[in-house]
Amino acid sequence: MHAAEIQDVLVQNNEDQADELEEDDDSVSISFTNAQTSDDHIMTNRNSILLDIGSNCSVFNNRDLLAGIYKSTHTLRAYTNVGHQESNMCGMLPGFFEVWYNPDSIMNILALSDVTRKLRITMDTATECCIDVYFHHKNDHKVLKFKEMEHGLFLL
Repeated sequence: MHAAEIQDVLVQNNEDQADELEEDDDSVSISFTNAQTSDDHIMTNRNSILLDIGSNCSVFNNRDLLAGIYKSTHTLRAYTNVGHQESNMCGMLPGFFEVWYNPDSIMNILALSDVTRKLRITMDTATECCIDVYFHHKNDHKVLKFKEMEHGLFLL
């Protein structure tokens, strides 16, 4: 199977799963996340943050990285390649923006689409294979480097 065919299957599977939801339920947001890795260290390190181009929702599992966690009036149903996960808590990632909180999430995931709407990013692979995210925390302006790991994931 070619990459384009695999992508078509994944998109169709996600659309089929989304069709299963009741269409009139305004309290459920549908999103997709696709964090995959076989590296147990990355998956168990609750301080690592994945910058994910394949996700359209930011979900964190480490409450210590968030401030002001609260119960949302909405539910996020995030579909993955292994099923779906529901989140109903949110919190503020200091210096960034509000994210979903779910202690059962496999990783701390920042959706690249969320980051690009709020912050400046750059990537110059001629210099270094990383994605630089420019953010401000308190009065400091910092650059966080999400470096490419062995499996092609970009982690902080």
